[in-house]
Amino acid sequence: MKRRFSIYLFTGILLISFSYSQEIQGQIVDEEGIEVPFATIGLKGTGIGTVADINGKFSLSLPRPGIHQLEISSSGSKVTVLEVTIINGESLKLGKIRLESSIGQL
Repeated sequence: MKRRFSIYLFTGILLISFSYSQEIQGQIVDEEGIEVPFATIGLKGTGIGTVADINGKFSLSLPRPGIHQLEISSSGSKVTVLEVTIINGESLKLGKIRLESSIGQL
């Protein structure tokens, strides 16, 4: 009986911890404020990432709260790294993220 209770308790705690999802949302734009379609957004040091839609908008779910580095890149732009802090169960709306042009840096 005691063992069964422990299993139920552990399962409940596990389900609660996974029920909180952390999400980052934003829109990628160029230096002139024009949407950048299909930019890549990745969580630095992991295989977690996404691609912005045709309007430059993205949403990325994170596995855990904490301080993370987002690496954002697109053809013709410099790679941008943003440090973000996520609190358990909260979403972060970054708004518009400007990418700097890399043209002329050959």
